[in-house]
Amino acid sequence: MFYFFKKIPRLNYQLIIFISKIIPPNFLEKISRWRAVSIAQFVVKKVPAYQRFLEEQEAVIKKIKSVDDFKKIPLTDKKNYFLKYKTEDSLIDKSISDVYSLEQSGNYDYKAGSIYWPRFPNEEKKSLANLEFLLRYLLGHHQKRTLVIVAFPLGMWASGEKLCGLMKQIAKKRAAKMTVATPGINKETIVELIKKVGQFYEQIILFGNLYFLRRVIELGEKEGIDWHKYDIYLLTGAEGFPENLREFVRKKIANEKDFLNPLVPARIISLFGMTETSGAIAVETPIAILIRRLTWRNSNLKKLLFGKNETLPLIFQYNPIETYLEIVNEELVITKLTEQPLLRYNSHDVAEIFTFKRMIYLLKDTGHDVEKLLEFEGYPKNNILPLPFLCIFGRSKNIIKIEGITFTVDDLKEYLSHPKLIEGNTGNFKMEKIENEDKSERLCLTIELLGGIKPSQELIKKYQDVFWEVVPQVKFFLKHYGGPPEQMEPQIQLIERGREPFSLKEEPKYRHFKKQD
Repeated sequence: MFYFFKKIPRLNYQLIIFISKIIPPNFLEKISRWRAVSIAQFVVKKVPAYQRFLEEQEAVIKKIKSVDDFKKIPLTDKKNYFLKYKTEDSLIDKSISDVYSLEQSGNYDYKAGSIYWPRFPNEEKKSLANLEFLLRYLLGHHQKRTLVIVAFPLGMWASGEKLCGLMKQIAKKRAAKMTVATPGINKETIVELIKKVGQFYEQIILFGNLYFLRRVIELGEKEGIDWHKYDIYLLTGAEGFPENLREFVRKKIANEKDFLNPLVPARIISLFGMTETSGAIAVETPIAILIRRLTWRNSNLKKLLFGKNETLPLIFQYNPIETYLEIVNEELVITKLTEQPLLRYNSHDVAEIFTFKRMIYLLKDTGHDVEKLLEFEGYPKNNILPLPFLCIFGRSKNIIKIEGITFTVDDLKEYLSHPKLIEGNTGNFKMEKIENEDKSERLCLTIELLGGIKPSQELIKKYQDVFWEVVPQVKFFLKHYGGPPEQMEPQIQLIERGREPFSLKEEPKYRHFKKQD
């Protein structure tokens, strides 16, 4: 059985999507579960590091025949597995010398340094098929003369280096219809490139972190670029973002073909993945973007879908045949077959999964017919992919607790993207827990202002006032108790652009914490 399921993700991705349209969604989910069990059977037998991991976890895994057996397998993560065992022992019948590429990822505990991930040619074939399909499905890249600019960090970082190679392979297939440029995180080069050659292309696709791409767009404005005359798309990843930011950037790049206030601003699309998964495993489709926009505008719908979680998640769809996903203690757990397989791997992303059927039912039950809304926006019903939804709220470690009250990085991103503030700050901030003289805890926020804006007491008060309006925990206390507790009042420091603790040099991995708890 294993070898049958091993071949499935090697099929052309378009064929898998075709299958997803003719096979009922609930049967797709069964296939996904069967395949996860099959992968577990194989990994337990073939991967030396995993065998030792089970021994040290004192897990008695005799036979894995069912999903119930599968769910008894202990979870892995970076710390208890990939940082603990030798890389060569985590591979399937391979040696490090067999790899053709090594990719680097940062480590979130700040202590053990980077992890280097081996890559093999057959994995790149799957990534190539996935990327080519997504570009065709989302942007129709095969129909237009396209300039692709990769503005992720280059070097050994997986997002930029891997994407460059894949895009160039696609460009070779398409001869003169696609040109790939790889400036990395160099704003000046990107702006100069678009000024000099952008006019020769029917569309431009920019890959990068949305906060960085915002700075590219604003630099281009200063340099005299009229973004509205280009047909430009931003494909983002690496970091979540609030919907206010998408709307702010969309208005800067929209052209005359766009709706004035679209429900599906498909000029800005996010991908979800990590170095561990060897590429993106989920993508914002038009229906996923629409659902996020609806929940952004309707707090009752947001509460229905996500309950007490105040953070608005990014919403993606994913291919369950290729990747099996679970939610364990509110965190995302991934099973995926690569030459360095992931078996019940905890990414530590706070997440939720909805089947396609359940999501559509909940929306219709509240009067939201998303299929009709998509048709109004120009997306035919037969283009909707009946795939499950993955909702990502952010990393579980990206929080600070003040006297039992939790503040998340995503809450503060939402705060800084508020319409009253977004035009005055870069979106960069640092957060830390400090002590008052009486030893009580307090949140300290250090915020980077846009170039040309100087800190003042008046400006600090403006940021303080908006904090009371926006941050969910504060709103809760205002509603139920008449006011927030004293420790909720943050110490706000406004810093001129590029001054310490910030830098004018772009960072490959941006850290929002001054100190590690």
